[in-house]
Amino acid sequence: YFYSRDIFNECKENLKRDNLPYIDKAISFYYVANCCYGGKLITPAFGYSKIRNEAKTFRNKVEKIDLIIDRLKDVFIENLDFEDLINKYDSSDTFFYCDPPYDLNRSCRAYEHPWNEDYEKRLVDCLLKIKGKVLLTVYDNDTYNRLTEYGWQKNNITVFSSITGNLRKIDSTHRTETIYMNYEQDKQEEIDLREDIKDDRRSTATCHS
Repeated sequence: YFYSRDIFNECKENLKRDNLPYIDKAISFYYVANCCYGGKLITPAFGYSKIRNEAKTFRNKVEKIDLIIDRLKDVFIENLDFEDLINKYDSSDTFFYCDPPYDLNRSCRAYEHPWNEDYEKRLVDCLLKIKGKVLLTVYDNDTYNRLTEYGWQKNNITVFSSITGNLRKIDSTHRTETIYMNYEQDKQEEIDLREDIKDDRRSTATCHS
């Protein structure tokens, strides 16, 4: 449970080792992922905060490990190209929630394999052929707007996004995200969805060093 810079640096070095046992690598990955600034695992830096207790936040995450295990125990985890995955599982009874990388100029700095406009076009082409239901959350752009030409619903939602989690700081911003759906949604479902996305988009409050 210790929230320690030294343990963080040790775990970060462990992830570079090819001969590390899988269980040790999993522990090191979990520690680095939950203690680093902004969740940036490509260049992880130890996270700390002047406005909240990061050690307590980390402890709460560790104590919920059993809940995560229980939630995932019957889940298939795939590592496939999105088009291969959709084609593999698509059916009239399938529901797909698609949450691809967002702003091409910003988000690509956080990904080992950058997302670009060609991927966006491929995703749209793939979704237009789908048999199941789809919920897509992205930033508004012309590529995704092509979905509306084929009868997809489009809604905008304002979400809070901050690198520090402090509404009064200058880097606290509100962004407009766009939701696309290929199915009809009743009013209560829309309200519930908006609240779920708002909760999901709240960033952790950390600084880095």
